[in-house]
Amino acid sequence: MVKNELYLSRITINVSRFVGYLYTARLAKTVLVNILPRLLEQFKPSTGPEPKLVHVSPFLVNAFNGETKRIYSYAPCRNEEFIKCHAPPRPVILEGTFYFGFHKQVLTSGELLGHITERGSMCFDFMSQKVCIEVLSVDVYNANSRGRELASR
Repeated sequence: MVKNELYLSRITINVSRFVGYLYTARLAKTVLVNILPRLLEQFKPSTGPEPKLVHVSPFLVNAFNGETKRIYSYAPCRNEEFIKCHAPPRPVILEGTFYFGFHKQVLTSGELLGHITERGSMCFDFMSQKVCIEVLSVDVYNANSRGRELASR
């Protein structure tokens, strides 16, 4: 039997002090690189058929109706010849969850938890702004076991 070495972590954080249009997967990658700088190499573009050993989702929240929704920035815009936004983007203050999948070859679950515990609240530069985050919770799963569990529901 082949030992599964894929892990999935669910990380919930509170983000403050960001104003602008936000693609949240980019912020999630920046959070991880600031917690564990050696991950930067894993997020660089790659060529060839080899899959990356790390993956990050956009931020997600649970809506009132129980659906999971991705978080994106919002500014009032209207479709014309070009999209024209008639108001500045709103400040993004969010509490959201993102998923980080990784292979044991890149990182162990203990290393991830240790670094997050050590650096759970921090501020860093992101898109020319000082952004502050606070990690609220972290769960790490064996991806194969978690996948079977979810599929059986």
